[in-house]
Amino acid sequence: MRSANAKKWEIELATLKSNNARLTSALQESTANVDEWKRQLASLKEENMRMKTKYQADLENSKGDIRGGEIADELRKEIQSLRVQVEQLETEVESKNNEIKTLSFSSKASEIQSLQKENQELQSTIKLAQSELEIALSAHESQKQILLTLNQQLASRIHELATIHDEMTTALQT
Repeated sequence: MRSANAKKWEIELATLKSNNARLTSALQESTANVDEWKRQLASLKEENMRMKTKYQADLENSKGDIRGGEIADELRKEIQSLRVQVEQLETEVESKNNEIKTLSFSSKASEIQSLQKENQELQSTIKLAQSELEIALSAHESQKQILLTLNQQLASRIHELATIHDEMTTALQT
């Protein structure tokens, strides 16, 4: 009878050891999961901070000048270049008009005709440059609207990330 009881206790002990091993394994797995969640949270916090920093930098860079960005800078340079070109052409037209007036008093009719033709070409070039300037201004305005929309979307995403961050912090603290 003693041997039957001993066998019974050995079986019970083996069962307890097996259960203990399974519980230990489950606890280790849970601990690993918690560690992984903590790493993910830290990664999300780091990403959140990077995005906040980038957003703040973008916001600081664009304060007072919502146009911001390389596209807007290129457009401004192009617009400025076109304005300078228009001014130069207008000056040249003015100069040619003065030459025409001066030559009109002389007997050089063929030279006057040549200058008038050149004047017309310059006026056409001015019209073309003004048209390009209007197109560039329109494109600039369109890019400005796109940048404003992107800025709003970024702010929304940052808000969403902050909300997720707060929820995860709350979840980890409970």
